[in-house]
Amino acid sequence: MLNNYIDKLKELLRQNNIEDENSFIEYIEEMINDRLDAGESETDILNSLEDPEIVIKNIKSEATHSNFTGIKRTPVQQVTTSEEKEYTFENTNRVSIELVNASLELYASDSLKTVVRVIDTNDSISVEHKNGLLKIEESPIQYIGWPFLKIINEATPKINNQVIIELPVSEYEKLDLENVSGSIKINDACFTKADIENVSGEIIMSDSSFEKSSFESVSGSIIMTNIISRKQFKAEVVSGKLEIDTLDSNLIELESVSGNIDISILGDKQDYQIDIEKIMKEEHYNSGANKKLQIETVAGKLDYKFIN
Repeated sequence: MLNNYIDKLKELLRQNNIEDENSFIEYIEEMINDRLDAGESETDILNSLEDPEIVIKNIKSEATHSNFTGIKRTPVQQVTTSEEKEYTFENTNRVSIELVNASLELYASDSLKTVVRVIDTNDSISVEHKNGLLKIEESPIQYIGWPFLKIINEATPKINNQVIIELPVSEYEKLDLENVSGSIKINDACFTKADIENVSGEIIMSDSSFEKSSFESVSGSIIMTNIISRKQFKAEVVSGKLEIDTLDSNLIELESVSGNIDISILGDKQDYQIDIEKIMKEEHYNSGANKKLQIETVAGKLDYKFIN
């Protein structure tokens, strides 16, 4: 189906002597391949495209009324309607979330069921629950440049998606969470293990506990208050700041490139074996202690203290 569409478009481009024919075809083929790789069906892609005759008409119209010399690549969002959905599930024990630009809120509630509320502006978020696993995924927003898109509304502002999860008060097995630019806010969470990654969005967490936990961010900040991670706590940032107020853990591993680290640790300094590396300088304390604190930073400022 899509091959026929491209062949028809090639034929009309040649018949109408459209300038930069190859660029048009390369562009549409690249867009189609990206959407196929993302799992979209040929039928859905084809339905989103204008008929080749209309594409040619739009191109010629643009060339007549402007200094048009090729494809106008201004991206426009394909779907701009907003919709809020709510899901309820029982017997959740694991949570897996993969987001792109949606913001996330996760917290404990008095409800006896897991409640998921989704504000989805482009129908890109899927929610599934099977064998105790709550799985939420956000597909990348598909953009198509003019003149191939059927629906064009460049004036519509981009609205980020939002996911809100209410979990019954309990200890859960595992939390796997990845995001790109959306913020992550977590309160009163309790998981045996948690792996949380963000790129540019911030991670904000309070009053949560784990056996083992790992947090990674590139430019987004990690800000935490009252965290227990009994066996291991690991956090890595590149340029975002790492700020933790009251952390309780037997093994603390912190890494930063240029982001500042500011942390207060519950306990006594003599209980921790402390290893610090900062710009080719190393510091070591309490080599025989049972607990361990490791900090590595290149250019970021470092401030750590112990509180009782």
